[in-house]
Amino acid sequence: MKIGIYEEMRERLRGFSIIDCTIRSRDCIYILFQNHPDEDDEDAELIFRAGFYYPKTERVWGYKEYFSFYRAKSCVLPLPNGPVVVVDFKGRVLSQIGDTDRGSGFALEEPIPLIRQVSVLRVREIAGQAYMAGTLRTVFRREGPGNWTCLSGNDLAVRDEEGWLKWDFGFDDIDGFADDDIYACGGEGELYHYDGRRWAVIDCPTNQFLYSLCCAGNGKVYVGGKDGMLIEGRGDLWQVVGEDTEGFSWDGDPEHAGMGARIRCMAWYRDRLYMATNQGVYEYYDSQVRRTPGLSGLVPIPGEEGPEPKINERVQELLRAGGAGEEAIGLVSMPVEPVGEGILAPAALHSLSTDGELLLLGGGDKVAVFDGVKWKILYSPYGIDSGGSL
Repeated sequence: MKIGIYEEMRERLRGFSIIDCTIRSRDCIYILFQNHPDEDDEDAELIFRAGFYYPKTERVWGYKEYFSFYRAKSCVLPLPNGPVVVVDFKGRVLSQIGDTDRGSGFALEEPIPLIRQVSVLRVREIAGQAYMAGTLRTVFRREGPGNWTCLSGNDLAVRDEEGWLKWDFGFDDIDGFADDDIYACGGEGELYHYDGRRWAVIDCPTNQFLYSLCCAGNGKVYVGGKDGMLIEGRGDLWQVVGEDTEGFSWDGDPEHAGMGARIRCMAWYRDRLYMATNQGVYEYYDSQVRRTPGLSGLVPIPGEEGPEPKINERVQELLRAGGAGEEAIGLVSMPVEPVGEGILAPAALHSLSTDGELLLLGGGDKVAVFDGVKWKILYSPYGIDSGGSL
């Protein structure tokens, strides 16, 4: 690894949050960053940076900067010619062009022709093409650069049929096994199926809010929602396989408690379902849910003691004990790597992506990678020991 390049990368991205990440292979990973401009600063700009990790290239780490992109989502289309496709909240599109061994190669495309009231909530690769899902039950499919076909929604009449109180309803997630076998979810128990010609409403076994969906490698569909709601099924057969409304675990083991939270994103990796929630990362297999092992040093467990105070906080306490003034104490600022539990805060977890070999987890300001045996930090704004290479 070229330490200087990684050091420069993380130095330039201090203060940026990771809003999404996706993986093509261990040699091609994309991380999307966004800053947080001060609302009181009229000159502050919203900055978006499309970052990449290409370990076999001379550059290894890098990014390209754009302005006004907001809450972007991404997916990677299959080789040999499939790019990474990035779509922001309002349908602006960015894609990677050319060969990844020659640099970033990002380029802007024509935006998706969304009406003003539609916002993009998820982008997925299905059957080799990019699909976006959003409010007003809107779904578009990318046919090629700058060419998107509307498959659902994007119509105020849909909203008006539901009544004004549900102006923000729609599809929070979408996934599929083929272009004629697609599922979408959102709202209060809204679950739909697309057979390539029309959308059909599925009789969902809950009216709980739904946020995430995964068409898994075992041939089943999983839908995740509020309070740890997890639904399993396909076609006309669906059942609730997990729910936690009181903060207890599904299997009665206190060590597995904490699923009373929103399931934000899901991915099928190896032989099980992984779920990113604001209580941490969980996995479902053999009809049981458990907290993903091996992440105790990366994701804090609710109820456990938090990280030790940072060095600068200890120094400040010592200065106060020694009678130093607050002005001098305020000058103490030592950017150090945090210790103890909680390198990845669970409240920030929102991205899961896999190429089948590795599982990518992102949130806050860090990205971790799982190879089926252990987790490793890939990107972190802290010390070089906390990231930089796989």
